[in-house]
Amino acid sequence: MIISIVFLFNKYWIFRPEIILTFVQNNKIIAPFLFIVFFAVMNITLLPTLPMNLGAGLLWGPFWGTLISVIGATCGASCSFIIARYLAHDYCKRKFQNPKLLRLLNVIEGNGWKIIAFVRLDPIFASGPLNYLFGITPIRFGTFIWSTALFLIPPASIVASIGYFIGWTVLSEERIKDVGHYIAIIGVIITIIIIILFLINKFLRKSIKL
Repeated sequence: MIISIVFLFNKYWIFRPEIILTFVQNNKIIAPFLFIVFFAVMNITLLPTLPMNLGAGLLWGPFWGTLISVIGATCGASCSFIIARYLAHDYCKRKFQNPKLLRLLNVIEGNGWKIIAFVRLDPIFASGPLNYLFGITPIRFGTFIWSTALFLIPPASIVASIGYFIGWTVLSEERIKDVGHYIAIIGVIITIIIIILFLINKFLRKSIKL
């Protein structure tokens, strides 16, 4: 269904880059707000948010794109957490009844913010379902919020930087001669972030004893 909607939007020019860019440029407050709301809804409904993170980098650049993505992801994660804790606690608890998840629950209960940091920084974990999983644990809501927001920044910055570079090369044909220069800069930034992620992940693995 989603693919069909995208096809129809493309057919009738709703997703044309110039239309989106014009809207963003003319609505400097409304556009980020709508983006954050849509990002949060996708997070709550367990839809992939990687394209949104890339889009944020493309539309607002690495810094603001990262910030907007992190706010959207944190809002969505918070809503999922609240749903699991207060509105559908029993339902979520039944859904997470398998040996691997039960083991993860035990690890979560004993490590608090460290396990949140670990799963946010490790790309193998799907953050959408984990937001609901954290909701049925004893983790405090405040701890969940700040650790989610903080440790989403490094991966979000990598994706936003890639999105910015893609948009820059595609939409700025007159600057194509400088592509090598920008590849080098973004490559260095991403490499540094990946090294930092690796070191933090290594520390967390030892600390959590996974």
